[in-house]
Amino acid sequence: MRKAQVGGSKRQMMHGSLRMVACWALGSLFLIGCSSESAEFSEAENPDSKVKTTSQRVLPVPETPTGPSAKSVLEKMVQAYRQASAYQDEGFILSQFQSNGQWVRQELAPFSVRFERPNRLWMIAHSAHVRTTNEQLQFWVQSLPQQLLIAKQPAKLAVEHLYFDPVFRQESIQLPVGSHPVIGLLLAEEPLKAILQDSEEPQLLASEFVADRSCYLVRLKRPEGKLDLWIDQENYLLRRMAVPMEDYKAQVDPEGALPGLQISVELKQAEFLLKLPEIAFPQPPQEAEEVRYFVPLTEPQPPSQLLGKSIFSFQLQRDQGATLGRQDLAGKPAVLQTWSVWNQTSLMAITQLEQARLLFVEETAKVAPAGSPAPPSDAASKASSSAIRWIGVNTDGEQLDLQQFKEATKRLSIQMLNTRDMTGSFQKSLPSEEIPQTLVVDAEGVVQWHDIGFYPLAPEMFVSQLQRIQAGEDLTEEIREGYQTAKQEYENRLAEASYHQSNPPQQEPSPPVASEGERQVVLVHRWSNSQLKAPGNLTVIAAGDSIRKPDPSAIWVHEGWQTLAKLNREGNLDGIQRLDLPADLGITQLVPVTDRGGAAYWVGWTTGGAQLLFFDAKWQLLWKWPKDPQQGSLSEVQAADLDGDGRTELLVSLFGEGGIHQLSLSGEVLWSNDQINHILGFAVVGPDPQGKRYALIVDGEGALVPINSKGQTSSPVKVGQNPTLPAGRYLTALISADLNEDRFPELLGVAASPEGEEILLGIGPDGKEQWSFVMETALKLPPVRSILPGRLAEEDQGIWIIVDRENRLYFLGEDGSPIDRFQFSQDITGIDLFQEQNKTWLVVSSILDGRASVDCWEMRVE
Repeated sequence: MRKAQVGGSKRQMMHGSLRMVACWALGSLFLIGCSSESAEFSEAENPDSKVKTTSQRVLPVPETPTGPSAKSVLEKMVQAYRQASAYQDEGFILSQFQSNGQWVRQELAPFSVRFERPNRLWMIAHSAHVRTTNEQLQFWVQSLPQQLLIAKQPAKLAVEHLYFDPVFRQESIQLPVGSHPVIGLLLAEEPLKAILQDSEEPQLLASEFVADRSCYLVRLKRPEGKLDLWIDQENYLLRRMAVPMEDYKAQVDPEGALPGLQISVELKQAEFLLKLPEIAFPQPPQEAEEVRYFVPLTEPQPPSQLLGKSIFSFQLQRDQGATLGRQDLAGKPAVLQTWSVWNQTSLMAITQLEQARLLFVEETAKVAPAGSPAPPSDAASKASSSAIRWIGVNTDGEQLDLQQFKEATKRLSIQMLNTRDMTGSFQKSLPSEEIPQTLVVDAEGVVQWHDIGFYPLAPEMFVSQLQRIQAGEDLTEEIREGYQTAKQEYENRLAEASYHQSNPPQQEPSPPVASEGERQVVLVHRWSNSQLKAPGNLTVIAAGDSIRKPDPSAIWVHEGWQTLAKLNREGNLDGIQRLDLPADLGITQLVPVTDRGGAAYWVGWTTGGAQLLFFDAKWQLLWKWPKDPQQGSLSEVQAADLDGDGRTELLVSLFGEGGIHQLSLSGEVLWSNDQINHILGFAVVGPDPQGKRYALIVDGEGALVPINSKGQTSSPVKVGQNPTLPAGRYLTALISADLNEDRFPELLGVAASPEGEEILLGIGPDGKEQWSFVMETALKLPPVRSILPGRLAEEDQGIWIIVDRENRLYFLGEDGSPIDRFQFSQDITGIDLFQEQNKTWLVVSSILDGRASVDCWEMRVE
């Protein structure tokens, strides 16, 4: 549940992004791979479809000495695209499924490409746009209308020139097939190698027509499924591609609400040309300003105009023939959600709402007084007699007769009160025609919540907010304040990414403002460096790191994601290290490691990035992992010796279904465990009496899953089930550090409450809470380290330093007790600390009003 179109809780955003990655990022053909089982398009199954196919393509066509083979067809297709002077197409995603015995056909997500060698390009893929003009590559994203990214137009365009920005890359692969499906054929160096990688021998099936074009049908069988390609027999243009469906359907339609779901890529009007015609192409939004990188935040929308007002008058028809109007809601809160059998998104939303309703009934039963009568059994009575009314509002009107309506609700297992908006009075009273829309009305008939669209929810959070409304709380002011906070954060992030036309006078940064009350920590400013234009995350090489041998006093500061600046301990610039990497690779985080012989290395990575990069001490790239950059996106990378043999290995976890893996320093995969899905992070703990360590993994359900040095898991520890924790609390991150230097690390967890608060938890090895600290504001987002373990040298005391999104620093003791707090006026972009000569130093990179600096503060105790 979101706060009236303002960004929701961290878990909602997390689950939304995980769902999006799992559902849509199947990969661009020949660039990103593909997965799962292909749909069988059959005219017999779908007589109303305009897609002309046959069902007689089960066995491959026998090859003759003179006939083509599947591989030769693929080779000629690749050759045709490589030799083409120019190419253009328009396409769309075709979605088909059955509803009430009829086939529903939807043309979704139009896309287009126009390309002329060597470097002219116009492309639209999902909401991502790119074009070449005036020796520039211009990138913009429809959902980010205030941002324009510009790069120099290369002499010869290649794939890596299009996907160097992670936000643009993600937006451009939101199609079920990834990015534009032929971009690899046009630009990749070895597209055929990518096509055949990990595939069985391709099969040539019976030829078929696509529109009026006779096409070869080639099937590729891979470990993860099969992929079908329709290739024009005359000019070898790709005309259609069937999207693998099994895993995809399990993600987008787990309830089976869309029987027969089939998805294909239809490449309409594809043609090879000698030269591109001069035609108009969409321009960047007029309000767009140039940015150095895309900020993945959309401008928050103001709260709904319905918020805080009495709900409008309406009349809904119940399936028994009675009506339901505004007057019938008096005295009880109500949840109302619009849906349509023709709208796939609304079907997902109403199914999710039903899950929330069942949870609410369960939670209400837990607190019911002893001896209370059991709730009624039929759905309508449940909805009317429970503490909150749950009402589904079908907007199909006369397009759906009563019997079809009943069948739809039964198939979807919607047991809430089901109504029909036969006159359209309800839908017409809403501020937009979009479906679904969700209203929460309090007992006085005042709208407390209004959502437009579908957003994956954590049902326990939804229920928690409903319980607040049920208790008589007014959430409207909280929602309006949330909008103002989100708007300010958006403006700050956008300003940080923007180019500034002038350099303001250099001056010492404003000192952090201490909180009121008794002082325990003093920050004394020691030096400042303002030579860097955009300092980001930073890494200080500690005294115990062997990598200090070649760089004994280095402070490494990220300047973009392919450049590092090296400062010494006095803050002087010692050099700039530009990484020799393709345009689509970069790093924002560093892990220094050493091998058994003392040789030093760097591991570079980015949260959500495709690959970790392994460098020697002189920044030469030795290897990268995973070899297939589409295996998953990185969630955590740490160096650890789990088995206690003196050799350091790398532990790497991936979001989604990528699992966790142990790598040697030579890049060999020592073991993999893909049984744990949606890994949010992990922490290394131990050693045990045998000197072995293990990792505690935070999975997508907020549980801790132990995994040993051999990659074997033990029973999960469900922190949220601890009786000392409030119901619904779950972990989202875990950090370990040996604060008291007893060789057994302390554990600090980040948890989210049903109210959306972020809470720091001291966690024992049994998963039980030892202490808690409620944050006023959410933690700083990666790549900034939001939690730093350290010591106050003068007191010989272990501490946690916490950074929130309002640029406040919290100092907590080992037991979670507050020590001190500081407010920075600058936006913190990187932070680290080190201890030398019995002193503790804090190094901070920041930006304020276009002024960037790296500053060092000595931490003293009063």
